[in-house]
Amino acid sequence: MRLAFLLLPFTAMAVLQLSVPAQAQAPQKGLSFSLQSKITNLNAPDKDGRPGKKDTQVESRIVTLFPDVIVVKGGQSDDIYDFKKRKLVQIYPATSTYSVTSLYAIPAFNEMEKANRAMLGRTLSKAMPQDGTSPVAVPEAFDLDMMFGGPTNPEDSKGLESSRNDMRVTYKFRGQDVAAFTNSGTPVPAALKASYARFLAYFFTLHPYIKGDMKTGNAFSSLRFTNYSLAPAQSDKSYSVTNLRDVTETIPVIPAGFKFQIPKQDRLSKLLQQQPPAQSAQGSIDQIKKLHAEKKFTDLTLVFLGHSLAYGSEKVDQLKPIMTTLMQDAPPESRVREIFGLCSRQPSGGDLQKKIDFLSQMQKYFKDHGYFLGGCLALYQQAAGKIADAQNSRLAALEKNPGLVAVMKDMGDVYYRQFDPATAWMLWDRARSINPRHPVAAGITVMEDKLRQDHPDFF
Repeated sequence: MRLAFLLLPFTAMAVLQLSVPAQAQAPQKGLSFSLQSKITNLNAPDKDGRPGKKDTQVESRIVTLFPDVIVVKGGQSDDIYDFKKRKLVQIYPATSTYSVTSLYAIPAFNEMEKANRAMLGRTLSKAMPQDGTSPVAVPEAFDLDMMFGGPTNPEDSKGLESSRNDMRVTYKFRGQDVAAFTNSGTPVPAALKASYARFLAYFFTLHPYIKGDMKTGNAFSSLRFTNYSLAPAQSDKSYSVTNLRDVTETIPVIPAGFKFQIPKQDRLSKLLQQQPPAQSAQGSIDQIKKLHAEKKFTDLTLVFLGHSLAYGSEKVDQLKPIMTTLMQDAPPESRVREIFGLCSRQPSGGDLQKKIDFLSQMQKYFKDHGYFLGGCLALYQQAAGKIADAQNSRLAALEKNPGLVAVMKDMGDVYYRQFDPATAWMLWDRARSINPRHPVAAGITVMEDKLRQDHPDFF
């Protein structure tokens, strides 16, 4: 089963500071096995009562558990779950490419999708006929806990019962079969128990209580369960594990010559491989002082905005004498007051298009430093509902200067709200690697801390 494609709307990747080791790493002890999966999806009947579409997917992969890494081979890619770096690396031999995404993106997506489906379910429940004739079954809280895990309310699981028969454990929820697994005779080595728990977390949409039972015993040999949702209405999933064996192997690395790839995102792929300008925060401050001496007040203003986007308030105390008198010193035709008025606060008020037009004109007129307005312009475009234009403005500014980490953070925020946390973390990780001291980096870290707290088995 391909987790990255199972749980995320599409795979979007984050650039790591990855390099191909000059020589192979030392072999590590692990537990390897073959994993066969069969997933049958059944859609709800159509509006005329005809049976819904049914499709079945079958896959076989080789899984190897190491203390801090899970390696999955087979299919289109070889996948490496690196829990020290908290990244998922996917290597595509057929195209000589590789991709990387943050492991944080997966439980984050689960949280968002769980909340979204709960809200949708409540809406549908209110709109459904009260006579019970509707063909659509709205997933209950227990169903959502099965699919997306995370913190659960014990009240929602009161109907979950288990029964044991030798090595087999069966689960029912309010009398309905929901899951069953059979233990093998192979214990999970103590050094690999945490990795086995992570394997269960990433690969199976099972209730946390069931996963808790599974991770305490031997490795499972067979597993089946059913997920109920809106689309597809029902997914019957079965897995078998064979050829369990201890191994001593080296962990795969990205082969020399393989290229980083973000599918269908050429500009973003190139951006993430660009290096930011060599200029330091002090260099930026010195540039502002020079522009002030030359009485280039508009350029000074634009570079000051760029400094805030790249460095926050770092070293701005040196500019206090300049900024205190700037509004008095700058002539009206410099448009400094208008620029500061728009870019020093969140967009509000009417006539957003007029403000967008003004900022666009300033961008074009001041060719050397106008791109610093890209982040500000994007906020007004976003407030006007022009999300694609806003993201394009951010991307254009970042292509001029990838060091504008606040713009990169804002761009990631939009992807996150669009249910694409993989691309969000791609941008957030890059922004944080460029300037970890910028104030926007702290919010990313807080979110990651919360995800580790709420989803410990994923990490």
